[in-house]
Amino acid sequence: MSPSTPHPITTTGTTPSVTTEHEPNQSIADWVDRHDKAVAGCTVNGNTLTTAYTSSQGAESVQTQRLTGESDALFLSRHRTDYLEAMVVWPPIH
Repeated sequence: MSPSTPHPITTTGTTPSVTTEHEPNQSIADWVDRHDKAVAGCTVNGNTLTTAYTSSQGAESVQTQRLTGESDALFLSRHRTDYLEAMVVWPPIH
């Protein structure tokens, strides 16, 4: 039996970029929460944030563009909301 291919959750456009692997016996909700907490502690690096993961439908990518005059904190918060909403519809797989 070959080991399964991991499907991490990765957010780019932040310093540092965040990649969160699923841990054995971890629920999907706890995995997503661990990733979200790591992203919340990052610094925005530019005007585009992207979170990529794999759902049962295949590769998913949530991209958020900074709005004119938007602060880093609001931009990051809005992106976190965007990817969490997508993950409700298309949950990540590990």
